[in-house]
Amino acid sequence: MIRCTIFPERLKKYVKSGGSGVEIVSRSQWSSLPPSQRNSIRRPVKHVIIGHTVTPPCLSKDACSAQMRNMQKHHINLGWGDIGYNFVIGGDGRAYEGAGWTKEGIHTYGWNSKSYGIAFVGNYQQVTPSAKMLKAARSLIVCGIQAGHISDNRELHGAKDATCTSSPGDKLYEIIKHWPMFKGGPLDGYKC
Repeated sequence: MIRCTIFPERLKKYVKSGGSGVEIVSRSQWSSLPPSQRNSIRRPVKHVIIGHTVTPPCLSKDACSAQMRNMQKHHINLGWGDIGYNFVIGGDGRAYEGAGWTKEGIHTYGWNSKSYGIAFVGNYQQVTPSAKMLKAARSLIVCGIQAGHISDNRELHGAKDATCTSSPGDKLYEIIKHWPMFKGGPLDGYKC
């Protein structure tokens, strides 16, 4: 387990309900398979792209770990070599390490080499994610900024700002539109 708990004053506004941090469940803790391919990512990245998995929700570490293994197997079967997301937010309020901070994800065509993909487990087209999921995502982003993985002049986007998808779902997109670092899209004139 990795825990990020120190938030400088300038970043506390991004985590609304205090700076208690986020628990990051490592790949070894959720029993990942080793990746067959993975490129390093040049840091700090400027873009954070939020998506959703459109899978059943998970509410415990065991259930979310099982979801991670299922997603990884599915993404490997697609030929991606590993789970596509850099991090996944579980319904238990934990962040699960996918490609992580140092490797390129496979989450948003054309943007993988210059962004982190953070996905929420579940479908947020008509359902709102829990407050603890939202706090975990915001805390994770602050951790990335603090550690120098995410640029100070970062931009936050929904996956649908960069590719033809409904991700992260209408309900989640409506929430992230109000986060301080939200830029929206379309990115670079993208049209679906």
